[in-house]
Amino acid sequence: MENEPRDVAYDKSMEAIYEKLKNDPLSPFFKKQYADIFLYAMALGFKLGRHSTIKDRRPNIPVTALGDSGKWLCKSIAIFESKKLDVLLGKDVYKPAEEYANTGIKHLDNLIFGGGFGRPENNLISDLKESAKRK
Repeated sequence: MENEPRDVAYDKSMEAIYEKLKNDPLSPFFKKQYADIFLYAMALGFKLGRHSTIKDRRPNIPVTALGDSGKWLCKSIAIFESKKLDVLLGKDVYKPAEEYANTGIKHLDNLIFGGGFGRPENNLISDLKESAKRK
């Protein structure tokens, strides 16, 4: 796609959280790609209905690393936010996804390393089960 950016971004202030999630052996994202962490954080932020502006952009997650399904998740969020299909033609199509991930990453960090009992992946599973019960 011609208007597609090369990279998606996160706020520089969140860089340490991405690093910890990727490099801590206790993290369910240990040795995963930043794109995987970004997509999970984005989905979590969207689930919470919260997003925040990125003040200091760090565009270093290649859009290609999101894969086709990840790209369409991001684009679906853009359509949902704008209520218009022509958002797909603009260069800021990934901005809403970045903003949801910017909020979701903090929640993800808290779910995994927030001092709960048990293994971090169990905290994620518990959170997903609670979400399913509320639906």
